[in-house]
Amino acid sequence: MITIVGNALSLCPRPDVLHPCKCSDSSLEIACVGQQKFNLKQIFKAIDSTLAENEKHFKSFVLANTTITELEENTFYDITFDGILIFWNKDLRLINTKSFGATGTVTKKLEITFSPIEHKSPNYDFFGFLSSLTNIKEITCKQLNISEIPSEAFKSHDVLNELTHLSLASSEIKHLGGMAFYELNNLELLDLSNNPIETIPYMAFQMKNPSNKRLEIDLDFMDILNGLGFKDSSLSYIRRPTILSIVGNSGFTYLNESVFKPFLESNPENRIHIKNSLSFVENSIDCNDCKNYWIKKDPKFLGKIDLTHCSNGKEFMNSSNFAKCQ
Repeated sequence: MITIVGNALSLCPRPDVLHPCKCSDSSLEIACVGQQKFNLKQIFKAIDSTLAENEKHFKSFVLANTTITELEENTFYDITFDGILIFWNKDLRLINTKSFGATGTVTKKLEITFSPIEHKSPNYDFFGFLSSLTNIKEITCKQLNISEIPSEAFKSHDVLNELTHLSLASSEIKHLGGMAFYELNNLELLDLSNNPIETIPYMAFQMKNPSNKRLEIDLDFMDILNGLGFKDSSLSYIRRPTILSIVGNSGFTYLNESVFKPFLESNPENRIHIKNSLSFVENSIDCNDCKNYWIKKDPKFLGKIDLTHCSNGKEFMNSSNFAKCQ
């Protein structure tokens, strides 16, 4: 069966060329699933040599539950995909910076989950690999093992201008470098939730170009991150309307005035989400701590923070709160 996809003419390769992978003519999806050992690069070399130039584009590729340990340089040859899904590959630790080859300029959506991917420069620079996806729109990476996001991690030279959604949640990230997302000018969602990041460094989220597009930064459920974890100017130079979510961080007993007040003042649309809709997660903001009094002194700030109650159960604006701070 021949299917038209955009301007490309695609055709599933013969089963003997694909084995043990499979291809669906109806969905134009190539899937390599299961514990059988195989050489992924050799399979795509065979596919590439079998198909005509106008038959090499597919809607999606799935790699799941395999014994593959790495994606080698130019793994996919000239085969391209709209979307790539990599999940539950318990042995996959390394992705070569140049592994995607031709599809790196075509793929719009990438999802990598439940795979112990590591960041190892230079040949297995995970962020160099992500930066090679020049027309990517959405990147979802969860349950990896990358440990750090280096300073200026995305050295894209403006080629990641299509990227709007980036998730690196639950990936054992302990260190976040400054200006790590500087080049991602059209980012709308940055999800770093559920990582053991201890410190948000100076100008962590600085963007190269100003924008009126709203950016949501998700730092939820990082119990190790507390008020002292945000260094001065860590929220400076974001240069766009920003929603900062710090829900479910039990260490947040106060919002450091030197960090969060300038953030709220830098753009009239900036907001801080700290209230959790889940009833079993308590609000940890201490309304007997004078370090929070700056919010009560100027109620305009309270309107930008979804604080209704304190850890003592009282409403934030209750007259008995901050009694020693008058």
